Parts: sequence; C-alpha cells; structure tokens
Amino acid sequence: MLEAAEKVAGASPRIAVFDRKRKIELALKLQQRWQRWELTNFDYLMQLNTLAGRTYNDLNQYPVFPWVLADYTSASLDLNSPAAFRDLSKPVGALNEKRLQFFRERYDSLQADPDVPPFHYGSHYSAAGVVLFYLIRQEPFTGLNRSLQGGRFDHADRLFSSVPATWNNCLVNTSDVKELTPEFFYLPDFLTNADGFCLGTRQDGRDLDDVELPPWARGSPDEFVRLQREALECDHVSEHLHEWIDLIFGCKQRGRAAEAAANVFYYLTYEGAVDLDDIVDARQRKAVEDQISHFGQTPSQLFRRRHPRRGPPPPPTAHPLLNGPDAMKLTTVGMPPSRRPNIAVARVEVTEGRVVLVNADRAVSTHRWLSPRDAGAFTFSVPAEAGFGVEADPNPPRLMGAPFAADLHAGHCYAILPGGQVIASCGYWDNSIRCYSSEEGRLLQSIRQHKDIVTCIEAGSDGCTLATGSKDTTVIVWDIVALPLRQTPRHVLHGHEDAVTCLTLAPDLDLIVSAAADGTLLFHTLTTGRYVRKMRLAGGAPPVLLAVAPGPGMLVVHSWADLGLHVFNVNGRHLVSADGNERLAALAISPDGHFLLTGGQRGVASLHWLHSLECVVKYDGGRGPITALSVSAEECVVAGTQGGALLVFSPDPRRRMTRRLQLADARAGPTATPAAPSPSKTLKFDA
Repeated sequence: MLEAAEKVAGASPRIAVFDRKRKIELALKLQQRWQRWELTNFDYLMQLNTLAGRTYNDLNQYPVFPWVLADYTSASLDLNSPAAFRDLSKPVGALNEKRLQFFRERYDSLQADPDVPPFHYGSHYSAAGVVLFYLIRQEPFTGLNRSLQGGRFDHADRLFSSVPATWNNCLVNTSDVKELTPEFFYLPDFLTNADGFCLGTRQDGRDLDDVELPPWARGSPDEFVRLQREALECDHVSEHLHEWIDLIFGCKQRGRAAEAAANVFYYLTYEGAVDLDDIVDARQRKAVEDQISHFGQTPSQLFRRRHPRRGPPPPPTAHPLLNGPDAMKLTTVGMPPSRRPNIAVARVEVTEGRVVLVNADRAVSTHRWLSPRDAGAFTFSVPAEAGFGVEADPNPPRLMGAPFAADLHAGHCYAILPGGQVIASCGYWDNSIRCYSSEEGRLLQSIRQHKDIVTCIEAGSDGCTLATGSKDTTVIVWDIVALPLRQTPRHVLHGHEDAVTCLTLAPDLDLIVSAAADGTLLFHTLTTGRYVRKMRLAGGAPPVLLAVAPGPGMLVVHSWADLGLHVFNVNGRHLVSADGNERLAALAISPDGHFLLTGGQRGVASLHWLHSLECVVKYDGGRGPITALSVSAEECVVAGTQGGALLVFSPDPRRRMTRRLQLADARAGPTATPAAPSPSKTLKFDA
C-alpha cells in the first residue's frame, strides 16, 4: 500500500501522502485553528473529511456533512432559536426516540451472534447510493444513477424530490439514516433540473422536476443554500459542532462510547474491520467487497479523545461591516503633495502593515498602516480615541517606468502583489509587463510575451499567480512564486475575439474570468488553463469591472453601458442585478464575502449585501469621485479619490457594537449616509 501511495504522489507534485501519525498531527493543528476561529465550520469539516480519506473522486468515500437544521416547515428561519436546529450530539438514527428504541432492540438481539458483531444500523449515513440520490440532477451523477439502476432511473417516488420530505424520512424510516453532502452548503445548481432530465411521474400524477424546498427558501435554491451555509456558521452550530465530530471522526465512532451513543454501524463499514487477503473463498471475498463498496464506509478515526468546544467568538468589533456598518467613521484623510495635486489614485491596497498607493501618473508611495495595537504599543492602555489610520510615507513618491498607452483604465494597469513590496504594471507601448519595487521605484523585471498592448493585470490572493490581458485577445497566467518571473508563462488562454479589457482571479476556486470589449466573458481554470464557459451580459454590454467573492463564489460585473451591477454564480447563472446611476471606478469584496463595496463619480463608497445588492450604508468622504477601493483584514474601508486623497473609514471606538446573531432575515433598512465629518487625523503626503 505504501509503495502504491508513493507512486501516486510521484505522478503529481500537487499530491501529498501522509501516514496515520502525520494525519493525526494535522488534525490536531486544524482543531486548534478552528477553536481560535481561524477556520470556518465549513472549511474545518472539509479538511477533516480529507484527512479521514473522504474525497470527491470516490462515491463510496464522499465527503460527509451534517443535517444542521430541523425546521423545514416555517415561513421564516429563526437562527436565534435552538428549536430550529438538529441535535448534533446524536446520530441521525437517534433523533427520533421511538425509532431509537427499535435500533437498540436490534443491537441487543445481535449480542449472541457469534459471526457478526452487534450494530444499530444496517444502512449508513454516507454511501454511493446516498450521493447519487442527492446529486441525481447533476452530471456525471445522473449517468451514474442510471447505471446503478440498470440503465434507467428508479421510480420517481423513490428519487430526491423534496428537502422537507427527505428530512422527515430520515427521522422515521428505519433504513434511512443518511447525512448530507457538501453541495448543500455551496451549490444551488444540484437542486434544479436545469438539463431537463425526464425523472418520471410520481403516484400523485406530478412529474418530478426541481427539488421542493422549505417555505423559508422562498422557492430559491440560492436562498436555500445561502441560509444553509449561514446556519452552518452560526453561533449555535459552532457551540455544538464538536459533538457531531465526535460521532463521525472522533471518540464516539467506535467502542463503548459509540455503543452508548447508539452510533454503531455494520462492522464491514469500519476501516480495518477485515483483511481481504485472508479470505480464501472467492465468492465470500466478492460478497465482502460488494458490501464495502455499496453499503457505506465510515471515515478514518482522527480523534481518540473528546473533541474540545470552540472558543468564544470574536468580539463584534472584529467584523465591523457586519455588526456595525453605521458605526464606521472617517478617521484619516491623506492629502496629496502640494506639488502633485489632482492626480487620481489608481490602486490602493492594505497588506502586511502597509498601505500601498499608486497614482495614475505611475507614482507609488507606501504608508504605514496603524491599528489600535500600535497606539498602545508603549503604554499600558489604548486611548479611547485610538483607531485605525495611516502614517505618511517619509519619502517622496517614486515614479515607475515610461508613460502608458492612451485610453486605458488606470486601475487595471497595476497589480500590488501580496506583501506590498512589488508592483506589477502594464499598458506600455512596447507590450511589456514590468515589476517595480514599491519602496524604491526600481525596475526589477520587464517581460514581453503579448503581441499587443497589455490592457489589464491582476494578482491572485494566493501570492503565486499573476494574470495579464491584452489587445491581442489573449490572457496569460504567470507563476510568481519568486522574482524574477519565469519567461515562460504557465498558460496562454485563447477564446476572445476582441481586446481583453479586465479580468479577475479566484485561486481558491481555481478560476480566472476575463472580459473583452465585445462584451464576452470567458471562464478558465487557473491550474490547467482549461476553458470552462462563455457568457455575455444582457444586451452585450461590455464589462468594465469584475470581482469574485470568496466562499461559495459569486462574480460581480459592472458595465458603463447600462451602469448596472450584476451578480452571477461561478457557473454563469444570473442571480441578481441592480440598476445604477453612476459610472463606478472600483469594486471591493469584504473578507467574509458578505458585502460588496462600490465607488464612483458621486464620491461615495456604498456598502451592499452581496447576495441581494441592497445598499446597507454609504460612506461619504467629501473629497470628490472615488477611483480606488480596498478593504483591510480588519474590515476598514480605504478609498482613493480622483483628487489624489486617501480616505480611511474605520470603527468609531466610542460606538458600541453588538454581535449580529442572524443574517437570515437581514434586509437593508433605510440606507444610511453618514455625513462627511471632520476626520480624526489629516495627513499631508509631502516628503
């Protein structure tokens, strides 16, 4: 087995092979990170699944996720009520006390069997049939489902037709104890019959089509998945998720603890329960293999001791945009040097303790990012008025390179690499891309690979990827693990028929999206450069700004042709649009993926719920049109203006924030527009 694993790992440098000791060490490190709220519940469960041998590549060992809700009948979902949630301390089979009695009696009756160890459940919470049941409307699972049933679908009444009905069946049916798959928390598409498969007719005469959703989903698969994800990440689940982990990956998976928790499954579902090489009889071996392959496998056990609770949640001030968006105030205004007035800010980023500012005339300056911790670094207490801000760069702005070609969007011509020490730029007449030191303005490297002017450049948040688009209609993906960049790019992507105007990267989704002047948007994978899909905005409006939100992944598109904001999922399906009344110059996504910030000609930074585009609050700095936006890790809003000013909106230390416990019914109330007050600090960026 070890030799086979080493050969698999040798086939690809991206594959890592761990022995059991190493897996346990990693699981304990992940556990500590989760306790400190450094990992979301979703990410933690996905990584535990991976360490326990679960993978999307094996239906028999598919990742398993819990039912977290118990309310699938109410018109609205109340995540503040414990009654809305499933008891995570019990396996699905133990949630109904009456049915649990049946399972306990079965267990007791099998105690005397000399050949088969006693068990509560003959079926499993995760098996190939469970995965195919849920994902029947998505290929390749549709075809696999047919194969399982001899080339046709099972009877429509036995297929996945309703979330409430499936939950109810898991509570009353003695042969149904299934949990969920990860898709319930990020992929609305599996709930719709978009490909129009003929799934049959039910006994009541209705044709089976899309999945019936709970009333609180309002008929929207996107709303259902959003609320499922929100429920998974809420405080109640965070307080009890460790109990479910004990059942699936931990100390209650086996032994006396599993018996006491009514969590014992058929013995062949457990890792190491039988050595196939010891079975001499071919028929018996085939029967055992079929049992293991088709009736579920329990994940590898990762924890032998009780899983600790999650630590207390971060204070409300850790997420000010969520818990107190109207408590943000203008704390710093950085004015441009008197000898360089009215030069627009093209790009601004807050990264690793510095604010990197690039002006449209190719001048770069790096300022120190101040936090309340810095204010109290040499004192015993932090002053009440201490907040986030900027300490001006003591050096004059550094000029980078030669003038740009005409008619380019200045904000698309710069990419500030993670760490802020290197700035990549494009737009030069010689078709090059260039890397400069932000501290010195010194040229580090120049590369010519495109055959026409490079119109846009973006760096990935992973710190390993850079992408460029050009008038030659191509997009090039570069590796930036270290400078200098390799002269040979990772990928050259084709497909556009007009000049590429803007692009965006999402390394966590393995996705790059590019837009061309003819209105075409192309999706490619970052890792392999594979073409995924093509789409256009309604009316063929050419996109000007693109952004991809983290988490489930949503693409935001803005066009100057219709002034609208449009949100799509990563499969290109339209989710929501909002009419605009100004040309936007900048978009920014909050670190948690809940909010979209926009800025443009009206000089206001507007905060929107990303899932609905409803405006929550508007921040007016009173310094003219906004041309650049960034959101810091602390969720402070940093904006650059057409006049060259730098604005910082951060939480007002004097305003009390309360932790928002529920987003489910969060709707934008009356849009607040705080007046542009006098900032706490005004800086002059003169050397």
